[in-house]
Formats: sequence, structure tokens, C-alpha cells
Amino acid sequence: METNGGMKKYAVIYNPNARNAKKLSIGGIVKLLDENGVHPLIYQTAARGDGMNLVKKAIEDGAVRIYAAGGDGTLNEVVSGLMMIKKERGAAANELPEVCPIPLGTVNVFAKEYGFSNDPGAALASSFAAKATPMDIGACNDRFFIMMASVGFDGFVINEIEKMIENESSVKKICGPLAYLFVGLRSLLKYDFPKLKITARSIFGVKEFYADFAVMSNTKFYGGKYVLSGGADARDGFLDLFMLNSKDVKDYLKFFWQVVSKGYNFRGLRVSRYQIKECRVDYISGPGGGGTYSQIDGEIYNPPPLDIKICEKALNLVTLK
Repeated sequence: METNGGMKKYAVIYNPNARNAKKLSIGGIVKLLDENGVHPLIYQTAARGDGMNLVKKAIEDGAVRIYAAGGDGTLNEVVSGLMMIKKERGAAANELPEVCPIPLGTVNVFAKEYGFSNDPGAALASSFAAKATPMDIGACNDRFFIMMASVGFDGFVINEIEKMIENESSVKKICGPLAYLFVGLRSLLKYDFPKLKITARSIFGVKEFYADFAVMSNTKFYGGKYVLSGGADARDGFLDLFMLNSKDVKDYLKFFWQVVSKGYNFRGLRVSRYQIKECRVDYISGPGGGGTYSQIDGEIYNPPPLDIKICEKALNLVTLK
């Protein structure tokens, strides 16, 4: 997996449509790779899902590291592509390229949590001396996630934002992370809060829960700089299950206020948290006009039923802390 000159091959899967792509061009990336004695392999996405397919090409071309240059969605595609290859081949983590983010997206949750600068050039420069760590990856039905999967209100909000983007709305582009807050507050007026049943397995056995909103976190940050599951760590072999049991709009306003104000005790709310290995999510009261939605790493996904589990030490990811 080296060139004739003995240089390591590092691949870059670059999303030109990422919100902050202008902060670091392909030319700038190639320059930094060349200066650090690395042979660059550059692949550019053209549509959603391309990152998963380009991973296979990068492996065929001999890459030992793959940079996901984009937002959390681009990182998810690279991780998902590797996990699909891992599943097909029965490969161990050290038989696959390591993964590293170059933060060009709106929020960059994973990069922020694991010590990377939000400046993409500085993040890339710091990665050359950094080592990869075996990390847990979440699985949800036929998809994978590195940060979280959730079911309920936030999935509905992301679906509303997706519809606005399809209609060429500029809300997300102009407001960035504030778009989620803006659309979230508006969505409270029309979401109907279907009831969820969650059957979870922990080291203590299997238990059933009922909730209106559930998040299965592999990392601690939620929506950028906010912490939902402070104990979550993608190296501990668990998912952190966070559940809110309420259909009251006032409770969701209180929940969002405590999240954005970093008052994480969730006082006065029916909140439960557990460390789990896997869970099954079903809805027991069917969705009405609002629907039941889930999201994976900030991208809309299918409604329940969902089978979610942790895949321990599945891939090697470059981190700074």
C-alpha cells in the first residue's frame, strides 16, 4: 500500500457542497499532503451517497488513510462505506484504512468532540502527527452511525429542513446551526409525538421502556457544542440511551432551553438515561399527520421498527484527544 517512492497514500473524499468548503480547497489539501511526504489520492463527491462508493475506490488505489473532507454527513458516508466492506470481507479494523475528518460542514460534531480545530487547514495539519484509535460504530438496520441515532422530534425537524433544502430554501445555508433551532421551534406546533416502545439490552439484561423521544448516542455532543449524554464515548463499548417521556410542548421548550443553556440536569422533565449494547425501537401509537421520523448522524432515516446496536472497536479513527 505504498507508491514506488515509499510514500504512504492518503485518500481525500471531498464534498464541494459542504458549507465551509471554500475554507480549504482541494489544491490546499494537496499542498499540505505533499509537504508532509504523503502521496495524495483525491476523490470528489457529486451527490449524496457518493462517499460510500468512493471508499472502495480509495482502498483499491492503496490508501492507508481516508480523510472525510466535509461535514458530519460526509464522515458518516466514509465510515459507512468502510463498515459495509468490513461486513462483506469479515475484515478486522487494522485491515482497513484509518479515517480522519477535515471539518468543512455546518456543525462538525465528531471533529469538535475529538479535539480538531474548526479551521480545516489547522485540523488537517494537526492530523499528520496524530494516531488512530479503535472506535465503536453504531448500526441501525442496514445503516451505520458514528455519533448518534434518534427517533422522534429531532428527526421530524431534520425532515422539515430537508424539505426546505429541496425547495431551495436558504435557511440552513444562511443560519447554519441556528436553522435547526429556528425550524425546531416552528415544528413544535405541528408534531404529534407518537409513543415509542424501546426494548434495550444492557449488561444487566433486557428491559422495556416507553418514550416520546429517544436518542442513542455514541458520542457526547448533540447538535454541535451541546451535550446530551455526557458519559457517551465512542471507545467504551456502549451506546448511551436518552429518553424523554412527554407530549407537552412546554416540556420540549424546557428541554431545548436546558440543552442550549448547558443546564444538563433536565430538572422537571421525565428523562431517563441508560448505557446499552443494543435496542429495538417500535412505535405503539401510530403516527398522525406529523409522522414518526428517525435520524442518523444528522441525516433523515426511516421510521421504526429500528434495530440498533454498538459494533465495538470496529474501525480506526484519527483523534487528537
